[in-house]
Amino acid sequence: MMRKISKEQQARFCEHLAGSHSWYKHLPLLHGGRFFIFTDNDAGKNYPVQPPRLASGNTKAVYQMAFGTLAFAWSRGNEDCFVSDGGLFTGILTEEELRVRFPNHAQIQLFPYISGEFVESIIFHEKDFETLRLENGTPENQHENRALLIEIELLYLREEYLWQTAFTDVEREEIICDIEPDEISPNRDKYKRLEKRIGEILSELYESEIKKVEAAVRAVCQQSEVLWAK
Repeated sequence: MMRKISKEQQARFCEHLAGSHSWYKHLPLLHGGRFFIFTDNDAGKNYPVQPPRLASGNTKAVYQMAFGTLAFAWSRGNEDCFVSDGGLFTGILTEEELRVRFPNHAQIQLFPYISGEFVESIIFHEKDFETLRLENGTPENQHENRALLIEIELLYLREEYLWQTAFTDVEREEIICDIEPDEISPNRDKYKRLEKRIGEILSELYESEIKKVEAAVRAVCQQSEVLWAK
């Protein structure tokens, strides 16, 4: 029997998916990764032995109290081999196998900036950023967030250069601890403006991804309620 999933559980699941793994390491910048969101009464059953660690302990009961019967599987890039979050199923399943096993589902494509740590990985994706800069295709064939990604890379490199060359150790410590000096130097002001704009772009990129997750979760839960009512 399918169980009704509350709005609170849906919201927690979206946050869980976004933060459960270091997506900036796992998902390609140019093509993202494929995610398969679904419901299953066994969701969370293997969390006692599988990462990531849940805030209130890794048990099926804790998992389902937090997220209901929602679960997800993911694949890097365009590969047709999905692994489950938390080990709901062992090994790898293809898209067709997932469709058969979990008929109540939705699929989305997510990029590494679903991760809150994405800014730390800009150098990690250096080759992909270079490809973006050299991309000459028509707008409809370009990466959906090309302009923002090119901008954030440039701003990040400027910020890193300032950090390495323009500040003393004392000034770096003040920045890390968010201590405001009596007088803000031109370099400190420039750094703050760079930091602010980088934060704005990160928020915009994250919002574009989390909305995909929220829409997919709503669709799955609406179908779950139809099945639950039968």
